[in-house]
Amino acid sequence: MDPTSATKTGQVFDWLVLRRLLTYVQPYRGVFIGLIVLTVATAVLGTVRPALIQRMVDVDITNNDWAGLNRSTLWLLGLLLVHTLVSYLQTYYGGWLGQYIVRDIRTDLFRHLLSLKLSFFDRTPIGVLVTRNISDVETLADVFSEGLAA
Repeated sequence: MDPTSATKTGQVFDWLVLRRLLTYVQPYRGVFIGLIVLTVATAVLGTVRPALIQRMVDVDITNNDWAGLNRSTLWLLGLLLVHTLVSYLQTYYGGWLGQYIVRDIRTDLFRHLLSLKLSFFDRTPIGVLVTRNISDVETLADVFSEGLAA
């Protein structure tokens, strides 16, 4: 960690940084793939609901099919329950994955700090170290827990 690298500006998205961060996902690959599946399921379930409501209005109500409307209502309630469950699981496992990844990053960062020579600490301002160890890692935590769950 070079003290001058703390103020790097310019490039907003860096593929090398993303690649390094994704190495922390590897031990939790199954959960990550499950999150992708849950995200797709949430998107699909979110698009089915308006189609079902449209069918209820255009077909069941227009044709005065009250039994069909009751069936469609039960389907809608079931769909809402499944959507709620899938959303909950997505949020839970997104947070879980984010916390474990951040734990691994913090552990590696701490080990790296312990391996540095004392002269590094003499020439590096403490504010830079604190910012990197707390604020920047917390930003990564937000990305992994909220970003993956979204």
